[in-house]
Amino acid sequence: MTIAPTLRHAAAALVAVGVGVGVAQAQTTMPTPQLPATPPGWVVTPSVGVAELWDDNVALTSETVGTQGDYVTAVSPGVNLGYRGRKSTLGVLYSGTYEFHQSLTQFDTVDHRARGEFRRRLSEHVTLFARDAFARSPTTEILAPSTGLVVLRRRTTRFNDFRGGVEVMPSATTTITAAYTSQWIELAQDEQVAPLLRGGRSDGADVAFEQRVATRVSVGARYNGTRALVSDGDERFDVQNTLATLEVALTQTLTFNGGVGYSWQRAGIGRDTEGAPAYEAHLLFQRQRTRWEAAYIRSFLPSFGFGGTVQNEELMGSIHAPLGRYFEVGANGSIRDNDPLDLRNLALRSKSLTARFAYLPVRWLRIEVFNQYSNQNTRVGGGQLTRSQTGVRLTTQHPMRLRW
Repeated sequence: MTIAPTLRHAAAALVAVGVGVGVAQAQTTMPTPQLPATPPGWVVTPSVGVAELWDDNVALTSETVGTQGDYVTAVSPGVNLGYRGRKSTLGVLYSGTYEFHQSLTQFDTVDHRARGEFRRRLSEHVTLFARDAFARSPTTEILAPSTGLVVLRRRTTRFNDFRGGVEVMPSATTTITAAYTSQWIELAQDEQVAPLLRGGRSDGADVAFEQRVATRVSVGARYNGTRALVSDGDERFDVQNTLATLEVALTQTLTFNGGVGYSWQRAGIGRDTEGAPAYEAHLLFQRQRTRWEAAYIRSFLPSFGFGGTVQNEELMGSIHAPLGRYFEVGANGSIRDNDPLDLRNLALRSKSLTARFAYLPVRWLRIEVFNQYSNQNTRVGGGQLTRSQTGVRLTTQHPMRLRW
């Protein structure tokens, strides 16, 4: 086997935090890995990033307790291995971040994240797929869908999210997808918050049907059900969601998709089932390198952090746009409300905003100025936290083709 270049250089208050889609990352220098498009054959892309930033709340504490700020040097190595063949595609991505604090060296940390995706076309109408994401973080703030609420602390967290199934296209206008889903979360022991902060696992299934009824219009239906076990299985709760869906290509560059349905939840054996309407709406604009989107979601979520279920409501948006040949701007933000069905648990109100400005002098180098702001409020004494991270990051990567 030889490796040959193919592409030229290319570019301690308790604060409840939701770790679902749209919540800001604790590690600004460590975004959730996303697999890039894979050219034909095997391609490996090593990368490394270095950032200098100011973190105004290193210890993740509320203002009532007192916050500490410090300068941080973050080194982020990574590697992506991709394959695209006639019937199969495979992608494996690892990204890590090593943070070194100038004064508060006791908060030096390491963050590991990995992601893998696989697709195999069995026939003209049937495709198998699988996706797995793993994270080991020094805090409880991990971007992961549908895990509910946890207490934001500097506490080592391990998380895994798997989804695998089959996609069937009986005709050119009909798509049916069925998948098994699994998540688990493990939290390091902390006696101060042990009753409130527990791990667990969930298993579930989702089924979706989509039918194109016109050139630009598709309708469908979706169902997903989840059974979650908190801690050692001493608490169990079930969540089910059903939606009727609609997708419309409003123009060649603007697409709307959304759904209306109902959600049910039951927290524990023998307890009554509760229900509420579920909604979601998503608007996407994409033209060449310019992309913006906005989404609104309302549904039930299982909560590992407190053992129960929350009614989740969130509004999200993002934008990415080039400014000429060498510059890019981007931003993403969210507003999220989590209301527990058990009023003895904590509610969460959270806001996050990330903005970045990038300069690409050559294809293999990216220079980026960024700011990330997050605010969470549990509406209890000491339950407010604000954090801002501002800095400069340099990233370089070099795709290489593997020849056997």
